[in-house]
Amino acid sequence: MSLKYMVKALDTKVGNSTRKLVLLKLADQSNDDGICWPSHATIAKAVECSKPTVIRHLNELVKAGYLSIEKRKRENGSQTSNVYKLLIDTPQLNSDTPPVKICDPQNLPLEPKEKDTKVSKKESLPERQNTFEQDVFNVGCGIYTTQMLDAFIDYWTEHDKVGNMLFEKQKTWETKRRLARWNKNNFNNAKQQIVELDLSGPEWDTV
Repeated sequence: MSLKYMVKALDTKVGNSTRKLVLLKLADQSNDDGICWPSHATIAKAVECSKPTVIRHLNELVKAGYLSIEKRKRENGSQTSNVYKLLIDTPQLNSDTPPVKICDPQNLPLEPKEKDTKVSKKESLPERQNTFEQDVFNVGCGIYTTQMLDAFIDYWTEHDKVGNMLFEKQKTWETKRRLARWNKNNFNNAKQQIVELDLSGPEWDTV
Protein backbone atom coordinates (compact mmCIF):
# COMPACT_ATOMS: atom_id res chain seq x y z
CA MET A 1 0.00 0.00 0.00
CA SER A 2 1.16 3.51 -0.83
CA LEU A 3 0.28 5.93 1.95
CA LYS A 4 1.02 8.84 -0.41
CA TYR A 5 -1.55 7.70 -2.95
CA MET A 6 -4.10 6.78 -0.28
CA VAL A 7 -3.99 10.37 0.98
CA LYS A 8 -4.22 11.75 -2.55
CA ALA A 9 -7.13 9.44 -3.37
CA LEU A 10 -9.00 10.59 -0.27
CA ASP A 11 -8.55 14.22 -1.37
CA THR A 12 -9.57 13.58 -4.98
CA LYS A 13 -13.14 14.46 -5.97
CA VAL A 14 -14.53 11.98 -8.49
CA GLY A 15 -18.24 12.81 -8.28
CA ASN A 16 -19.47 9.36 -7.21
CA SER A 17 -19.13 7.30 -4.02
CA THR A 18 -18.62 3.93 -5.71
CA ARG A 19 -16.04 5.45 -8.06
CA LYS A 20 -14.25 6.86 -5.02
CA LEU A 21 -14.10 3.38 -3.45
CA VAL A 22 -12.66 1.96 -6.67
CA LEU A 23 -10.00 4.68 -6.65
CA LEU A 24 -9.21 4.02 -2.99
CA LYS A 25 -8.86 0.29 -3.67
CA LEU A 26 -6.37 1.02 -6.45
CA ALA A 27 -4.45 3.33 -4.13
CA ASP A 28 -4.46 0.62 -1.46
CA GLN A 29 -2.96 -1.86 -3.93
CA SER A 30 -0.47 0.52 -5.55
CA ASN A 31 3.25 0.88 -4.96
CA ASP A 32 5.04 4.19 -4.40
CA ASP A 33 4.90 4.88 -8.14
CA GLY A 34 1.11 4.61 -8.17
CA ILE A 35 1.15 1.32 -10.09
CA CYS A 36 -0.95 -1.76 -9.29
CA TRP A 37 -2.56 -4.70 -11.09
CA PRO A 38 -5.58 -6.04 -9.14
CA SER A 39 -8.16 -8.04 -11.07
CA HIS A 40 -11.69 -6.78 -11.67
CA ALA A 41 -12.91 -9.49 -9.30
CA THR A 42 -10.57 -8.30 -6.53
CA ILE A 43 -11.78 -4.71 -6.87
CA ALA A 44 -15.43 -5.78 -7.06
CA LYS A 45 -15.12 -7.88 -3.89
CA ALA A 46 -13.53 -5.00 -1.97
CA VAL A 47 -16.02 -2.38 -3.19
CA GLU A 48 -19.00 -4.78 -2.90
CA CYS A 49 -20.28 -4.29 -6.43
CA SER A 50 -20.38 -6.21 -9.71
CA LYS A 51 -17.47 -6.50 -12.14
CA PRO A 52 -19.31 -4.53 -14.87
CA THR A 53 -19.78 -1.73 -12.34
CA VAL A 54 -16.05 -1.77 -11.60
CA ILE A 55 -15.20 -1.64 -15.31
CA ARG A 56 -17.54 1.29 -15.87
CA HIS A 57 -16.05 3.29 -13.00
CA LEU A 58 -12.50 2.47 -14.13
CA ASN A 59 -13.35 3.85 -17.56
CA GLU A 60 -14.80 6.99 -15.98
CA LEU A 61 -11.60 7.49 -13.97
CA VAL A 62 -9.60 7.20 -17.20
CA LYS A 63 -11.85 9.75 -18.93
CA ALA A 64 -11.44 12.14 -16.01
CA GLY A 65 -7.65 11.87 -16.22
CA TYR A 66 -7.14 10.17 -12.86
CA LEU A 67 -5.99 6.81 -14.21
CA SER A 68 -4.29 5.07 -17.11
CA ILE A 69 -4.82 1.39 -17.98
CA GLU A 70 -2.40 -0.96 -19.72
CA LYS A 71 -3.93 -4.24 -20.84
CA ARG A 72 -1.76 -7.35 -20.50
CA LYS A 73 -1.82 -10.81 -22.04
CA ARG A 74 -0.24 -14.09 -21.08
CA GLU A 75 2.12 -15.99 -23.37
CA ASN A 76 -0.79 -18.11 -24.64
CA GLY A 77 -2.69 -14.97 -25.67
CA SER A 78 -5.26 -14.99 -22.89
CA GLN A 79 -5.86 -11.77 -21.01
CA THR A 80 -4.59 -11.29 -17.48
CA SER A 81 -5.14 -8.44 -15.03
CA ASN A 82 -4.56 -4.88 -16.24
CA VAL A 83 -1.80 -2.62 -15.00
CA TYR A 84 -3.18 0.61 -13.51
CA LYS A 85 -1.22 3.83 -13.11
CA LEU A 86 -2.72 6.43 -10.76
CA LEU A 87 -2.43 9.98 -12.10
CA ILE A 88 -3.89 11.75 -9.08
CA ASP A 89 -0.55 13.32 -8.15
CA THR A 90 -1.14 15.95 -10.86
CA PRO A 91 -2.24 19.10 -8.96
CA GLN A 92 -4.77 20.44 -11.49
CA LEU A 93 -6.66 17.14 -11.53
CA ASN A 94 -7.28 17.12 -7.78
CA SER A 95 -8.96 20.53 -7.70
CA ASP A 96 -11.68 19.91 -10.27
CA THR A 97 -14.66 17.59 -10.29
CA PRO A 98 -15.09 15.68 -13.58
CA PRO A 99 -17.60 17.40 -15.89
CA VAL A 100 -21.20 16.25 -15.78
CA LYS A 101 -22.15 14.48 -18.99
CA ILE A 102 -25.11 12.72 -20.51
CA CYS A 103 -24.75 8.96 -20.70
CA ASP A 104 -23.93 7.75 -24.22
CA PRO A 105 -26.18 4.82 -25.25
CA GLN A 106 -23.42 3.52 -27.55
CA ASN A 107 -21.28 2.70 -24.50
CA LEU A 108 -23.84 0.34 -22.97
CA PRO A 109 -22.78 -3.31 -22.64
CA LEU A 110 -26.23 -4.57 -23.65
CA GLU A 111 -28.87 -3.56 -26.17
CA PRO A 112 -31.71 -1.41 -24.73
CA LYS A 113 -34.65 -3.45 -23.53
CA GLU A 114 -38.31 -2.69 -24.16
CA LYS A 115 -39.35 -3.49 -20.62
CA ASP A 116 -37.72 -3.10 -17.22
CA THR A 117 -35.60 -6.04 -16.10
CA LYS A 118 -37.16 -8.34 -13.52
CA VAL A 119 -34.52 -9.34 -10.99
CA SER A 120 -34.53 -12.95 -9.83
CA LYS A 121 -33.92 -13.58 -6.15
CA LYS A 122 -32.17 -16.84 -7.15
CA GLU A 123 -29.22 -14.81 -8.45
CA SER A 124 -26.39 -13.72 -6.16
CA LEU A 125 -26.31 -10.18 -4.81
CA PRO A 126 -23.63 -8.96 -7.29
CA GLU A 127 -25.57 -10.55 -10.18
CA ARG A 128 -28.79 -8.84 -9.08
CA GLN A 129 -26.94 -5.53 -8.67
CA ASN A 130 -25.54 -5.91 -12.17
CA THR A 131 -28.98 -6.73 -13.64
CA PHE A 132 -30.49 -3.70 -11.91
CA GLU A 133 -27.66 -1.42 -13.06
CA GLN A 134 -28.01 -2.57 -16.67
CA ASP A 135 -31.76 -1.96 -16.51
CA VAL A 136 -31.25 1.58 -15.16
CA PHE A 137 -28.73 2.46 -17.85
CA ASN A 138 -30.83 0.87 -20.60
CA VAL A 139 -33.81 3.00 -19.54
CA GLY A 140 -32.05 6.24 -18.56
CA CYS A 141 -29.02 6.42 -20.84
CA GLY A 142 -29.26 9.36 -23.26
CA ILE A 143 -31.87 11.05 -21.05
CA TYR A 144 -30.16 11.64 -17.71
CA THR A 145 -26.58 12.35 -16.70
CA THR A 146 -24.22 9.54 -15.77
CA GLN A 147 -23.75 11.17 -12.37
CA MET A 148 -27.50 11.07 -11.69
CA LEU A 149 -27.81 7.44 -12.79
CA ASP A 150 -24.85 6.48 -10.58
CA ALA A 151 -26.45 8.20 -7.56
CA PHE A 152 -29.78 6.49 -8.31
CA ILE A 153 -28.11 3.07 -8.48
CA ASP A 154 -26.05 3.65 -5.32
CA TYR A 155 -29.18 4.59 -3.36
CA TRP A 156 -31.51 1.80 -4.50
CA THR A 157 -28.92 -1.00 -4.29
CA GLU A 158 -28.23 -0.39 -0.60
CA HIS A 159 -28.89 -3.76 1.05
CA ASP A 160 -29.62 -5.14 4.49
CA LYS A 161 -27.77 -7.88 6.36
CA VAL A 162 -29.47 -10.68 4.43
CA GLY A 163 -28.77 -9.09 1.04
CA ASN A 164 -32.16 -7.58 0.18
CA MET A 165 -31.66 -4.37 -1.75
CA LEU A 166 -33.83 -1.31 -1.17
CA PHE A 167 -35.50 -1.43 -4.58
CA GLU A 168 -36.40 -5.10 -4.01
CA LYS A 169 -38.38 -4.12 -0.90
CA GLN A 170 -40.74 -1.86 -2.86
CA LYS A 171 -44.27 -3.15 -3.50
CA THR A 172 -44.14 -1.98 -7.11
CA TRP A 173 -41.21 -0.96 -9.28
CA GLU A 174 -41.00 0.72 -12.68
CA THR A 175 -37.55 2.05 -13.46
CA LYS A 176 -38.71 4.69 -15.95
CA ARG A 177 -41.10 6.34 -13.48
CA ARG A 178 -38.64 6.07 -10.59
CA LEU A 179 -35.93 7.79 -12.65
CA ALA A 180 -38.30 10.58 -13.68
CA ARG A 181 -39.30 11.14 -10.05
CA TRP A 182 -35.66 11.07 -8.90
CA ASN A 183 -34.73 13.64 -11.54
CA LYS A 184 -37.65 15.88 -10.58
CA ASN A 185 -36.73 15.71 -6.88
CA ASN A 186 -33.12 16.61 -7.70
CA PHE A 187 -34.30 19.60 -9.71
CA ASN A 188 -36.60 20.78 -6.91
CA ASN A 189 -33.82 20.38 -4.32
CA ALA A 190 -31.40 22.38 -6.46
CA LYS A 191 -34.02 25.10 -6.96
CA GLN A 192 -34.68 25.26 -3.21
CA GLN A 193 -30.94 25.65 -2.53
CA ILE A 194 -30.82 28.58 -4.97
CA VAL A 195 -33.78 30.22 -3.21
CA GLU A 196 -32.10 29.77 0.19
CA LEU A 197 -28.89 31.32 -1.14
CA ASP A 198 -30.83 34.28 -2.50
CA LEU A 199 -32.63 34.80 0.82
CA SER A 200 -29.33 34.78 2.70
CA GLY A 201 -27.92 37.59 0.55
CA PRO A 202 -27.03 41.04 1.99
CA GLU A 203 -30.27 42.67 0.76
CA TRP A 204 -32.25 40.35 3.04
CA ASP A 205 -29.95 40.75 6.03
CA THR A 206 -30.54 44.50 6.30
CA VAL A 207 -34.35 44.58 6.59
